[in-house]
Amino acid sequence: MYACLDDVEDIIDLMVEAHNELVTYKYSREKASKNVSRWIVDPKSLVLVNNNITACYILTFTESWYCTKPFISDMFLYSKTTGGGYRLVKDAQKWIKGWGDNVAGVLISTRDDAPIVDKIYKKLGYKIAGTKWQR
Repeated sequence: MYACLDDVEDIIDLMVEAHNELVTYKYSREKASKNVSRWIVDPKSLVLVNNNITACYILTFTESWYCTKPFISDMFLYSKTTGGGYRLVKDAQKWIKGWGDNVAGVLISTRDDAPIVDKIYKKLGYKIAGTKWQR
């Protein structure tokens, strides 16, 4: 289901939980709240949650530095419930396809140690097109 502004704090709680062991800098709940709120009301963004808000998937437009068309970029995917992430990614496919040729493609980033996320995207027909390095 589509997230609403009343869901923002629960979504941020999921974000903090998902990234708690990875983030080496202090989280700004204020900044996260502004971004999640903006994505919820932006027609060029999609924020999906399940009924109990134990899973969330966020996509938004990202401008390309080389192409006149934007990309759709994943901002967040996390689920505390088995199958919750897959259902949200699958539900998002209609929204993605609805943009048709108006977008250059879909950009997805994930951790190397998140094989379940890779499995979700592979099951839906996505292919690895590169590697993201971080220091």
